[in-house]
Amino acid sequence: MLGKIWVISKKIVWMILLFGAIAIAGSVGKQMAKAWMTTSDTEKLEKFIYEFVKGINSQSPKQLDPITRIDRTEAVDGYKIRAYYTLVNYNIYAQGFKLAKLKELTAKKLCVDKSQYSNLQLGLVWEYVYKQESGAEVGRFKIAKADCSVI
Repeated sequence: MLGKIWVISKKIVWMILLFGAIAIAGSVGKQMAKAWMTTSDTEKLEKFIYEFVKGINSQSPKQLDPITRIDRTEAVDGYKIRAYYTLVNYNIYAQGFKLAKLKELTAKKLCVDKSQYSNLQLGLVWEYVYKQESGAEVGRFKIAKADCSVI
């Protein structure tokens, strides 16, 4: 009699273990499928970069204000967007032009905007290149996540 109870008990234990393993496998499988089907942050960032560059370049060159024209953008070095600008009639106002002040204002704008800040948190780096109409470079600067900590 004890032998029969032992055999039945072993079967019940094995059944419980089997159902437990199936439940765990199902739960793990569900989590893996969910992770596989959602877009990763890097994929979102890559998509943002691609769409941003494509959108700007489809409209470029474009006069942004009386002195600034965006000529083109490009995705470079992984998660960096480089934007090329021309400063129209630069020689007229060259003495008053302060690249450091422009970087400060641009960083403030990017760091306050939630979606832009989110992209910076993911590793996006903005690089701005300014040139004269003659093609001579006026200057360039980069803005990354670290620039938001000083604002």
